Amino acid sequence: MKRRRTCHLLFVAVILLNCSCALAIIGENPEQSFLRYGAPVKSSGDYKIYRKAGLEIHAHFVDGLTDNISYKKYLPGKSEKLEEISFEEIAVLLDNNSRGDEWKGLAKQYKEDDPKQKSWVCKSIPIQASYDDDTNTLLIFTSDLKKLQEIYMRRSKVDHEKLINTLGV
Repeated sequence: MKRRRTCHLLFVAVILLNCSCALAIIGENPEQSFLRYGAPVKSSGDYKIYRKAGLEIHAHFVDGLTDNISYKKYLPGKSEKLEEISFEEIAVLLDNNSRGDEWKGLAKQYKEDDPKQKSWVCKSIPIQASYDDDTNTLLIFTSDLKKLQEIYMRRSKVDHEKLINTLGV
């Protein structure tokens, strides 16, 4: 009985780890992007374009991994008219791409009278971001894809070990 419970807990742990891996953005592979966004609406060479939640997402892949990604937001019902991405939306997209790591220059709260920050650097992983007012585009990219992958692999191993220990296996 105890062995069956242990196997069941291990199965749950593996499923949870696979779900958390699917949350990757920068550094993810095309299969993970498909799980996140669905089928690309356009694909050309190393680029894939997705649409989800009012955003158009342009992903560039190198060696099977996303090294830069840009987001554009369209007005509802007007596929040719871009809308500004709000500071709150930028903060969420940055947080998702960094897997929760802190960004230099990203305030916890945006105040209308403060000058709006237009570029950010993640504190602990090699990713950067910038927002272009003229094109209403948020660009997030890595300066070192191999290093980013190493960090994610190390974290996955640590997270896996923590999860197994938490489950009492």
